[in-house]
Amino acid sequence: MTRTPEARLWHAVLAHGLHDVAKGRDAGWLGSRDFAIVCALARLDPEALLSRFDPERFCALINAATDAGFRFSLRARRTFRRLESVHGRGGIAGHWHVI
Repeated sequence: MTRTPEARLWHAVLAHGLHDVAKGRDAGWLGSRDFAIVCALARLDPEALLSRFDPERFCALINAATDAGFRFSLRARRTFRRLESVHGRGGIAGHWHVI
């Protein structure tokens, strides 16, 4: 299944909302009309999502992904610094794009 840019956008909006709920910022959003609209735009069933959503597990997954991303980021920076030390700042550094 190919996800359109619009679907990816609404999945991101939904993930942000679920993250807020999991952190205790806006528990009333779950089950609200806005939640149902975002689910519909993301092409997901709001009832199925509500029945499966576990805030503690969601936070654990977010924390694990953040930790892994941080570790990757540190490793990438170290590698980049090593390449800079070998090739100089203007050499290979000019060909890298940081995302």
